[in-house]
Amino acid sequence: MTHAALTLPSRAEITTRILTEARRAPYAFGVNDCFFMGLRQIDAIQGTAHAEEHKSVYSTLSGAQRALRRRGHKSLVTYYATLLRPIGWGSARIGDLAIVEIDGAEHVGMASHTCLLCQLRVALRACGCRLEAPMSGLRERAFPADRSG
Repeated sequence: MTHAALTLPSRAEITTRILTEARRAPYAFGVNDCFFMGLRQIDAIQGTAHAEEHKSVYSTLSGAQRALRRRGHKSLVTYYATLLRPIGWGSARIGDLAIVEIDGAEHVGMASHTCLLCQLRVALRACGCRLEAPMSGLRERAFPADRSG
């Protein structure tokens, strides 16, 4: 008996699918926002269910911040560090995540091409984050979506 070869999707295919799904669905806190885009990327690569665990936990920005504090975090950086091992910016690959600060608020971005810093804008737009203001600063952390902490 012969078995068909199992072909797993590449990181680029997974990232493209996650970004495409985020673009197609309407922006909604707690359902389709940058936090959930990052969780879905981790889930798709690692086979986890983080997005499902956080489903319907908040429906506003202030609700998202309260939910983060209830979990003992004041920052998305510290929260994502519980799921993934931080890496340097130069080590980021397609599909890796980064926490960026835009106009004083943190957002989860995803590298969708070779230039992480340029492509974060594309990923953030995909999930509906508003980017009228230029990036005011980058957090010091990038996270590889396939290497847990």
